[in-house]
Amino acid sequence: MLIKNTFGLSSDKLARVQRLGREFFWIVTGQAEAVIRSLVGVRLLTGILSPDVYGELALGITLAMLVNQIVPEPLGAPVSGFFATAREKGELSSFLTALRNLFAQATHEQGKQIRRLMEAIEDDLRYHVSGFGG
Repeated sequence: MLIKNTFGLSSDKLARVQRLGREFFWIVTGQAEAVIRSLVGVRLLTGILSPDVYGELALGITLAMLVNQIVPEPLGAPVSGFFATAREKGELSSFLTALRNLFAQATHEQGKQIRRLMEAIEDDLRYHVSGFGG
């Protein structure tokens, strides 16, 4: 009630502000928890794994993050924008089918690119291991 009187908000707007405040709290709490878990996880893994194995794990995680940035991330904003429109027009089923096909094709193409990247890295490692890289 103090917020309503101070800012002159109607009861609908006040309820919305309170709801958004709760959502904001849970989002910030979840993000903070993720950071803490990541730091603890890194500390545990560096203590348990040898440097070579940890390096391989770090490369694998980096590759997974790269795939996430290349494939689903660019589709996120357009998908969320068109989702509401498709739902309002009653074309959600068609939209989801088209999205599934697009995602499958993008994943397939990115998989081929990642395979080529991994082959190039493997060739580079063979070069260095064979003594040519010094």
